[in-house]
Amino acid sequence: MSAPVSSAARPASSAPKPDPYANVTIASLEPTGLYGAQQYFTPNSSQWANARTIVAVTKQRGMPLYAAVIAVATAMQESSLINLTRATNADSLGLFQQRPSMGWGTPAQLTDPVYATNAFLSALKSYAPNYRSEALWRAAQAVQRSGFPTAYAQWEAQAARMVQALIANGSV
Repeated sequence: MSAPVSSAARPASSAPKPDPYANVTIASLEPTGLYGAQQYFTPNSSQWANARTIVAVTKQRGMPLYAAVIAVATAMQESSLINLTRATNADSLGLFQQRPSMGWGTPAQLTDPVYATNAFLSALKSYAPNYRSEALWRAAQAVQRSGFPTAYAQWEAQAARMVQALIANGSV
């Protein structure tokens, strides 16, 4: 008869790891606090679907949900979360008004919300590597290079609440 195996010697169980996206708080989605006056609008189902895509892509990439808040707020500022299929400013397209002429991708790619979100998040990691501890508008501006850099900040509260709602209701 063999001796019992102590719990310290047992192999680790294959119990599922806790979901890092569960029980998300507003404080974790607004880590640097809000900057300036906040704006709000009532999103329609298409705008919610675009926000859901942004959050889903962020999760698929294993990035913190603050990255999703930055991306949603950026898309709110750039397109009101509407996938722009016709150029509105020079050749800007899609949720983030990314430009084919600036190397973001083809028009077909930029009007694909998954592609556009991946492109934005890749640029966020490259141009704002410390985005987790930066004000939302600074991180967004590092990617977008807007003539109105602090404009992204006005959407942070609504973007954080949308991300929290999408996670809480399990739609992502």
